[in-house]
Amino acid sequence: MYFVYPGPKAWVQSSGRRLLNGMNQKWFRRIHGSQLIYNTCWEDPRMDRSWMTMDASSRVLMITSAGCNALDYLLDDPEKVVCVDMNYRQNALLELKKAVFKTLSYADLWRLFGCGQHHSFESLYLYMKPNLPAYAARYWDERQHYFRRNKVFPSFYFQGTSGKAAFCFHQFLKRSPRLRHTVMSLLEADSLDDQARIYASIEPVLLNRLVCWFLKQPSLMTLLGVPTAQMDLIQSSYPNEGMIEHIKASLRQALTKTPIHDNYFWHVYIKGFYTRECCPNYLKKEHHTLLKDRAARIETHTRSLTQYLQQTSETFTHFVLLDHQDWLAHVAPELLEEEWREIFKHAAPGAKVLMRSAARRIEFLPAWVTDRLSIDEASATELHALDRVGTYGCTFTATITS
Repeated sequence: MYFVYPGPKAWVQSSGRRLLNGMNQKWFRRIHGSQLIYNTCWEDPRMDRSWMTMDASSRVLMITSAGCNALDYLLDDPEKVVCVDMNYRQNALLELKKAVFKTLSYADLWRLFGCGQHHSFESLYLYMKPNLPAYAARYWDERQHYFRRNKVFPSFYFQGTSGKAAFCFHQFLKRSPRLRHTVMSLLEADSLDDQARIYASIEPVLLNRLVCWFLKQPSLMTLLGVPTAQMDLIQSSYPNEGMIEHIKASLRQALTKTPIHDNYFWHVYIKGFYTRECCPNYLKKEHHTLLKDRAARIETHTRSLTQYLQQTSETFTHFVLLDHQDWLAHVAPELLEEEWREIFKHAAPGAKVLMRSAARRIEFLPAWVTDRLSIDEASATELHALDRVGTYGCTFTATITS
């Protein structure tokens, strides 16, 4: 075998990319190791539930995120929902929501997580605190201001790193009243035709040259929870404009291909609060009594999925993996394989797997993994087209066959 020297320019460019990727990964680990990232879930539980078909015998293992979807799954009456996250702050948020259901009224739930602020949170927190795990209580002891309305951050949905990014967008709109008016009219559109027409007038202004430059910065993507591995997948999926092309496709999907009237993901991101007509299921009054009775079925664990599976003897009928395998495949493929070995070991017969990816197609799974899966590409494609979030490249659905 002969080594071909690529030349000084190519070597410098390659070394520069490696150095930049290394710095970006360190920044990502630092942010994700010290901050609440997601203040609300950015995966559509309606499409999840339509495919997973859960019932009273279902035992779900999932990544926590902000806990909204775990509560949503309870509407299908599963036996148990186990939420695992390496960031204890995400679990602390879900535990706070569980405590609200256990101890407070629907009106207080709505003020906290519908409006994103509550003038009496400090006194309510003293009442809830005995129902929180010790780590969650320590976290919220110092974060009570998250629900206190002020001129700078008037909503909980402007807290956490993704919330800070939403706040920046909110301020951007405030500085352009005409654009803000048009965006708000988009949220009130009556048809897909109207949405497409209004969005066509918004996109050139919304994604101007300066904004596109900011959107290309890894530091901003890190605040939104996008690691370097996913940035690379996006770049390979959209070789021309990379991240900008992906963002344009995502926004067009979410804002012109699915009805906006119940797209609570984008409503809260733009406004900083939900409305009674446009909010997650766990905030709807008609579900409050049922979820109050079932919230205790949710468990939280702060560790990796593999670590959790290695210390439990339980089996699961559903695995909801979000998009974390993008990172594993890129950075630690040996951990990806270890995780799949544990998934297969703890899968009930016919268990279902649902995950998402920044790539337009998941191609990183080892052959020995796909050999044990019946991949439902037709359902995944159909569901992905109905996804109200629109930020992922693809959805992956499969049944474990052996």
